Amino acid sequence: MLQKLGFKKGLEFACCQYPQWLGLYFATGLLLLWSWMEVVYPIAFVPARVSTIALVWTLFNLMGMAIFGKLVWQSRGDVFAVYFAMLGQFGIFSSAQDKHSINLRLLGAGLVQDAHLWREVNGFAGFIIAMLSIVLFDGLHASQFWVVFQGLLQLLGMNWIVSSAYISGTLGLLLIWTFFAGLYYLSCVVSSRFFSLGSSANVANLFAGSLIPIAVAYLIAHGFSSLIIQGQNLIFLISDPLGLGWNLFGTAEFRPDIAIIDAGTTWYLAVSAIVIGHVIALVVSHCLAITLSGSPRIASLITLPQTVLMILFTMLSLMIIAEPMTTSTFSILPDICFTQEPQ
Repeated sequence: MLQKLGFKKGLEFACCQYPQWLGLYFATGLLLLWSWMEVVYPIAFVPARVSTIALVWTLFNLMGMAIFGKLVWQSRGDVFAVYFAMLGQFGIFSSAQDKHSINLRLLGAGLVQDAHLWREVNGFAGFIIAMLSIVLFDGLHASQFWVVFQGLLQLLGMNWIVSSAYISGTLGLLLIWTFFAGLYYLSCVVSSRFFSLGSSANVANLFAGSLIPIAVAYLIAHGFSSLIIQGQNLIFLISDPLGLGWNLFGTAEFRPDIAIIDAGTTWYLAVSAIVIGHVIALVVSHCLAITLSGSPRIASLITLPQTVLMILFTMLSLMIIAEPMTTSTFSILPDICFTQEPQ
């Protein structure tokens, strides 16, 4: 049993074979579920719930490794292992072939070098889209867009959805993921049809890695200020981790300094991260296309649909981060969407 869970070096044991058709679809569902718990059902406000979920998740992972084998589970079912493996491909460090040293490489080079590892894995593109969607959903959920979304639901007579934050939040999360996944797959269909690149699914998996720099950029743009400000909560949480009124280290009364980073710094950092992330994504996409065509000119044509999509992503992400910092009376929908019918 210890060998199955990876506590002792040995052969990879497994009671069952992980279904090949399932690929990363299960991990994608878990990633969306994590976003739901973070945004729609904010577990972070109740530390005891975080602890409970952490324990349940640990037992669940141990069971998965015991059934399917440690390496297989970590590469398919463990959502956080898969997530950080994706981020690791974007990083500047890589292990050498002898596994005893570390090499330096260009930022994003691993996405081109290791593209073959995910090309045949079902659901790889869907997982990358989920990495983008959960950050976009978090931003949109706190923006004017959410008022517009609820107004549309009311116009369609779906007040029962609007009346429940859980139901509307779940629907919004799934719609955002489905919408961006659909746009991405459509761009890959166009590329595969016009340039005879094989199945659209294989093309989607091939170019999905180029979206990882955008996911990293979104994380920095959306989460850096929260990390700096909310991260200070660790100071008082270490004294009262379960919210039971403890004061183990005398820091239970500490409160975060919200002025530690200003809006201007946050804005410039977010814009810089988004622009640089999209530029790297375009370079990676072009390099991946060259591996198919061998010609820079043809590679540029192949990636044209993805380039248009990335520009749309850039525009949307800049609008999301700018919306809280600006004031505007502009409304996408008529006023009727935001007013209630007289009782």
